[in-house]
Amino acid sequence: RPDGITAAQIVNLPQDSMPKGQNECRIFSSSGALVKKLDESPFARFEWDGTNDSGKIVSSGVYFFVVTDEDGNAARGKIAVIR
Repeated sequence: RPDGITAAQIVNLPQDSMPKGQNECRIFSSSGALVKKLDESPFARFEWDGTNDSGKIVSSGVYFFVVTDEDGNAARGKIAVIR
């Protein structure tokens, strides 16, 4: 339930579930459209504030994330946004 103060965190749990090295996270809508690209923090996690690349708040729904490293290894998951 992002409200501008909190953010969804994508972390490396269980341990080593994300590829090793410098990672990138992409958030997609349920239709497959790219919503936002996230950079990894120094703490090996990603934070998504529920906005798209234009800074607009996304609507309620299920969103998918894909974390990839420079070698193309990937980890996937989903996030439900409830407004």
